[in-house]
Amino acid sequence: MAMILDAFVGRYIGKLSEVIEGEISTILGVKGELTRLSEIMKSIKDYLEAAEKRRHTDETIGIWVKKLKDVMYDADDIIDLCIIKGGRLLEDHPSESAVRHHFSLCSCFSCIKFRYEIGGKIRKLNNRLNMTLEDQSKLSSLERIRHDDVRVGGVNHRQTSPDVVTKSRIVGAQIEEDTKSLGEYKEDETKAELLSRLSPLLSKRFFIVLDDVWNADLWEDLLRNSFERATASGRIVVTTRHTNVVGSMRGDGNTEADIHHVKKMDNESGWEMLRKRIFGDDVVEEVISDLKEVGVKIIEKCDGLPLAIKTIAGVLSSKEKTNTEWSKVLKGDAWSMNQLDKELPGALFLSYDDLSSDLKQCFLYCSLFPEDCTMDPDDLIRYWVAEGFVKTAEGDDLMEDVAEDYYRELITRNLLQPCDIFGELSDLAGNYCRMHDLLRSLALFFTRDESICIDKEQPRNINPSTKIRRLSIVNIGEKVEVPNIIIQQKCLRTLIMWGNWKSFLFFDSESYWRSDKTTMVENELFKKLRFLRVMDLSKTELESLPDSVGDLLHLRYLDFDRTKIKKLPESIGCLVNLQTLNLSGCELLHTLPKAITKLCNLRCLRLEGTSLTHVPKGVGELKHLNHLQGLVMGHDDRRDDEGCDLKELQSLCQLRFLEINRLERTEPAGAPVLGNSRFLRTLILNCKEQEDDAEATAIQKIDTIYNDLSPQSTHLRRLEINDFFDMNFLAPVHR
Repeated sequence: MAMILDAFVGRYIGKLSEVIEGEISTILGVKGELTRLSEIMKSIKDYLEAAEKRRHTDETIGIWVKKLKDVMYDADDIIDLCIIKGGRLLEDHPSESAVRHHFSLCSCFSCIKFRYEIGGKIRKLNNRLNMTLEDQSKLSSLERIRHDDVRVGGVNHRQTSPDVVTKSRIVGAQIEEDTKSLGEYKEDETKAELLSRLSPLLSKRFFIVLDDVWNADLWEDLLRNSFERATASGRIVVTTRHTNVVGSMRGDGNTEADIHHVKKMDNESGWEMLRKRIFGDDVVEEVISDLKEVGVKIIEKCDGLPLAIKTIAGVLSSKEKTNTEWSKVLKGDAWSMNQLDKELPGALFLSYDDLSSDLKQCFLYCSLFPEDCTMDPDDLIRYWVAEGFVKTAEGDDLMEDVAEDYYRELITRNLLQPCDIFGELSDLAGNYCRMHDLLRSLALFFTRDESICIDKEQPRNINPSTKIRRLSIVNIGEKVEVPNIIIQQKCLRTLIMWGNWKSFLFFDSESYWRSDKTTMVENELFKKLRFLRVMDLSKTELESLPDSVGDLLHLRYLDFDRTKIKKLPESIGCLVNLQTLNLSGCELLHTLPKAITKLCNLRCLRLEGTSLTHVPKGVGELKHLNHLQGLVMGHDDRRDDEGCDLKELQSLCQLRFLEINRLERTEPAGAPVLGNSRFLRTLILNCKEQEDDAEATAIQKIDTIYNDLSPQSTHLRRLEINDFFDMNFLAPVHR
């Protein structure tokens, strides 16, 4: 499950306290019921970490935890409604005295109706909680463990051939475990495309790698005949976890084939790998000699698997470098997690179990991405924030800063692998990351009751008793569709759509995951998915958005990156909880609705790569913005609409990233506009490219504008200026 109870309830109590202490609970008349709810939450909080640990080994506790999670999800939805509806009432009646004396007859009846409905929902919620907690035998069992201190895949086949060809052309293919014979594929062009890539290679000496093959159908149904007709000689390397696959691919015995069983690491090699992972080259021999004995015993438990050793190194790196601390890891119960698939080493579970509750939720969420898919850290960070997995930041930090620390720790612990878009390793802050297939299997094991990633071309049955909270769909068709059983459950929180995620993927283009089919979403769909927090449709070619998107009052994350959307409905202004709106690369989008300025909780607005003529005046009201990219200044002379100006930036105090376009169209502010943006890290300033030399008055104007934009932040890491008329403005920037 992606929800980890103790983390979720802890943040929920904080959220609940804010509502109780504020005016919302008063205007709704629900302070008493909410206080009772808060007291119940506080009374069970201490049991929850123990319950999470026990649910994997105790079926009774597991059922109890599942019921409690269902209640907590509903509780979160109800508090959201209180905040939304109560906030609207407070806007109409900004003080308690106004609430008491100045209701219109119509608003009075409306308020009474909602107060009655929300009060009833909270009472039912409290009753459900009490019923869940009535079984004292479970609680007494948890009481006894509440203070407990419980803290082959994985072999890199490519590392076994360091001297293999350095200059080659490579065709990449992904083969899924549960595929049928290639002749039965619905997408016939997949086979043809692969053959067209192979044909020119087979007329020259070739070296081809088929990595992680699960069955021999690929060879028998597609590749065998092609290679037998090859006019040149070559070599094929097959890596697999299954000996019978290699036996089948050897054919009738006439084909030359050597089978090399990759050996697991011996203890000494494993210890050397562990030591370097933790200490690097800076080693204190006294420390190493004291730790080697227990370290080698840990290596033995990793069963010679490099992935297991890497993840355990991540655990040990977070501990004190003492024999006592390492011995605790060695003796931990997590090594013997019997419920796991035999393919999953106990070291992987121990690495997961050692994470904080916050990090566990973030790690598990990554299972929504298809196998071997690259993940953008910026997307992950904002997904996590939208889902409520990130604890409230302290001091001047933002939740996104905290989430970035989470991401870095998952990288450091080797639970995510940094890479660039082409799969090459990069530094810690690499552009993308991946999750190893065994670690993804581990995450899928724990999320199986809440999350699912399905392929529309390979339908699978969904257990009606399983409440799906998070859904990822690959190979979507002409329109965005969700299985009826999930719609009927009315509890979906995340929806991520993927395009043509083929069984064979060619990595010469980013278009491999995009769908050229999915162009529409029906109006009724959003009305049935009212509790969505995250909706990512960026892997589609969506052309329009129905008005019913405004019904998604709980929505925090909305992504249309590089879709063909032409217009946003005015109803988007109803999304008062929205934190991220990504419209980057929407080349057919020319205007934004005025209602976009009502998104009072917006934290990230991405507009780069669009065809916007202007951005409506009022952006300065979005005071929570920390990432504003592609902001178009001024307005088109052919339109009457008023665009935003420099002065609006003065109120955006939380900006970390700011990109401004068409600066030549705005007027000077007459004062510094970024003086309040003390933590700005990236500033990108763009003018329209000039075909002729600019006039002196235009140069003087733009100089004044750039003086107004001189960054005051001591945190600035990147300053980029494009198509500027004059460079004199650099003097104040240097000062």
